[in-house]
Amino acid sequence: MKKSLFITLIFFVARNNNILFPVVITFMCLITSCESLFDYDSPQIKLSTVEDITSNSAVLVASITTKDTPVELVFQYNENGEWKWFEYNELYGGFVTADSCPANQTNVIKKKVVNLKPGTTYKYRASAFEKYSDDDKTYAMHVASTKVKEFTTPVSSVLTIREMKSDFSNISVILDFIPHDENTKVQLECNIDGNIITKLSEAYSAPTEINFNLEGLEKNTIYPIKIKTLDKFNLQIDTSFNTCAVSDYDGNTYRVVTIGTQTWLQENFRGTHFTNGDPINLVDNKYHDDNWFLMQSYQTHAYCWYNHDTEIGKVYGGLYNWFAANDTYGRKLIEGYKTPGHYDFDKLANYLGGWEVAGAKMREAGYAHWRKPTAIILGEGYVQANTSGFCGLPGGHRREYGFANFGSQGQFWTSDRVEDNQHRGKWVYTISVLSGVNELIFYGGLNWEFVGSSVRLIKE
Repeated sequence: MKKSLFITLIFFVARNNNILFPVVITFMCLITSCESLFDYDSPQIKLSTVEDITSNSAVLVASITTKDTPVELVFQYNENGEWKWFEYNELYGGFVTADSCPANQTNVIKKKVVNLKPGTTYKYRASAFEKYSDDDKTYAMHVASTKVKEFTTPVSSVLTIREMKSDFSNISVILDFIPHDENTKVQLECNIDGNIITKLSEAYSAPTEINFNLEGLEKNTIYPIKIKTLDKFNLQIDTSFNTCAVSDYDGNTYRVVTIGTQTWLQENFRGTHFTNGDPINLVDNKYHDDNWFLMQSYQTHAYCWYNHDTEIGKVYGGLYNWFAANDTYGRKLIEGYKTPGHYDFDKLANYLGGWEVAGAKMREAGYAHWRKPTAIILGEGYVQANTSGFCGLPGGHRREYGFANFGSQGQFWTSDRVEDNQHRGKWVYTISVLSGVNELIFYGGLNWEFVGSSVRLIKE
């Protein structure tokens, strides 16, 4: 420590109903300078004026001068300014962004925050964390913070994409639109073979749902799409979407994505038949799980929808036992595609930078389908979601006791099955993508073939 610190604590003990109560009478700190106890090596942080404020975004700015230890600078913001701290490695409250700041330097850090609400006052602050490692884990200790300030986003129109879906030759775009002014239109532009196709909505004066349909497209093709409001705010969304490439026996169509040398379904399988037309056994008992668990004894295929809700299945796909994902008789779920083995996921993970970060890169971005984590851990840092294009969805799973983890876990079957002579059974394995976790998880269980998991096929 750079300064001498002497602390004197004097305790008196009082008796009351035979219970001892320590009472602190004196707390004396004698320090060799007049600086604060907690400022002896703390970085100096100062908030600057928020820049580029729009109805749904803003750029937060802070300057930081570090001392002998590098730190992480964090911006935190929300609508009510209430933050809770739990231990030293988790941060609750508003969204967190972080930059590394080297020791003994002065830096100006700017971070753009998006998805703000129009006409809303946000409180914000900046904090510094010192990182340290223990037992192969990285933690962050809070060492300095600024005072809380606030900014207000201007009121404007609100435009968000609710859903995009496609088949072989069409793309459907569903928007939620709240106009600020009366008689406001929304325009969609799509680049089709170098030609810009424009579609214009009606004029709206109240919140509404807008549907755009693009037709006559090429199979298995990515199309850039631009959506904007025709008003003084000129809100704009730049995105892209691809048409489908394959279909199952039931006529469900699927988009695919090439990652490295592999081609994967970009959606969870949701079929109810094998390609030869044989039905997969549906177990839809809403009151008992006995029938589902019995499929393990019969060693036969089965599927269900999460919570027996077919509407969930339309987006997240079905939950299949291992016998459906890996049929004993060699029947396919989609012609030319197979359930991937551990080696397939290992190849994918290595291409994405390793198992430690592959999970985040495979998880669909945003929170339209994923449950937002209650804490963001400051460890090795934030990894941007879905940079692979895998679009992993959190379909949850089914066990002997029912359904679990919908919205927070995408669990996918592998083809792996290993004999365990000692326990007289077989081990089967799944791959999991989790909310708020960068890592791709591989785990299995003995005689777990009955577990209901999502299926994400890979091209043979």
